[in-house]
Amino acid sequence: EKALTVIPDDAFAKDIAAQAHFLLGNEAARESRWEEALAHWEKVRDLGKISRPLLRNLALGYEHTEDLEMAAEAWREFLRRRPRKPDHPEALPPQQETLLRRHLAELYMHLGEEDEVIRFYRQALKTDPDNTELRLELVDFLIDAERWIMAGNEVEKILQLEPDNIEALTRKATIYENSYLPWVAARVWEEVLEQEPRHPVAREKLARLYEQEGEWLLALGMCKEAIEHYQKALSRLPDHPLLSIRLAEAYVEADEEEKADKLILDVLDKHPGDPKSLLQAVGVWALNDRWDKVESLLQYAERFDRDTQARIYGLVALNCYRMDEVEKGDLYFDKALERAAIPDGVFRDIILLHLADGDVGRARKLAQKFTERYPQNPYGFIGMAMVYAHKRQGREAKRALRKAREIARRSGMWKAMEIARALEDVIDYVPPYFWAEAFRDEFEL
Repeated sequence: EKALTVIPDDAFAKDIAAQAHFLLGNEAARESRWEEALAHWEKVRDLGKISRPLLRNLALGYEHTEDLEMAAEAWREFLRRRPRKPDHPEALPPQQETLLRRHLAELYMHLGEEDEVIRFYRQALKTDPDNTELRLELVDFLIDAERWIMAGNEVEKILQLEPDNIEALTRKATIYENSYLPWVAARVWEEVLEQEPRHPVAREKLARLYEQEGEWLLALGMCKEAIEHYQKALSRLPDHPLLSIRLAEAYVEADEEEKADKLILDVLDKHPGDPKSLLQAVGVWALNDRWDKVESLLQYAERFDRDTQARIYGLVALNCYRMDEVEKGDLYFDKALERAAIPDGVFRDIILLHLADGDVGRARKLAQKFTERYPQNPYGFIGMAMVYAHKRQGREAKRALRKAREIARRSGMWKAMEIARALEDVIDYVPPYFWAEAFRDEFEL
């Protein structure tokens, strides 16, 4: 290097310096000192002594120092300089060339360069066109990138070679689902199940497709056809509780209440620990104004702990208010409070619903009930603050929020404390007609 400062163009001195740096870089790399190794190899490159071994080392050095863009450039140059004749002593075996192009695709995937990923996957497949695993990787990438047509073309290439390839068929069905062709997707999932009758993904996907079609048919008033589709869905996922409730709903719409009643009770007996099924079943009868059935079903709520009961009754109250069944809403709101504090999300939605409807008086009454019953629960005071804010009573709202924060701090309810603090920050500058939605956003911290 000292000689090169005097005779910068001396070829012999450059060769000696380049060899020294190359070997020192290799020694540092063997000891995992990659930054030092890379510095030596970059000096070799700067001396103009670029070779395929140097490019390989540079690529590895850049990868270990997490400079993926430079690593990709080095690997690309390595490939460009490869001997083209297969009998050349330094020619890359086809398998290694495939692996290297696949590796380049993965690097560009990390860099977020979709077109380059596709380019190198396709180049890899040119050297190994029958590599199903590699082509499936490309298909998965294209699906994630929502390039449905390209993904479909690659899947068909696999199926031309292997018509019964399950992995390719599942991708094909997924592509049709996302191309708004659910009936075609259903046929492909059926094909998968013909080969693997217990394929879990195919069973669930097919059930969901039949369920969606059942919903559309029910919305169109085609009850008989909807029932058939829900039954098909259940044939794929037998005894699925929510699918069974959907079928019961279709029976009610078809004036077959006896079948609906039997099916709902059967679901609740088979799934005694599932509050979601109970709520769905209650919804079926509530929407059809069968409050006698609702009361009968709510006896099943007593199976659960008091907090879950409060959640169930709170949600029933919320939906009663949504249907303008105010008296029934008040009844179930009180039943919820008798058992435990209504969960914060449900209570929030009840207050917001009344504020959005302009029924500030009822919102205040419900918030007061909550605070009187559970004075050491901060959410009651947060509800009161929402009411005060809606009435443009900022001082009272802040006082309620300070009270909520104090209780939350003492009780270790950190989420409630964050919510109260966030609401204090917006209470002065959010316009009154946006308050309800602003509070909703703050509750979603």
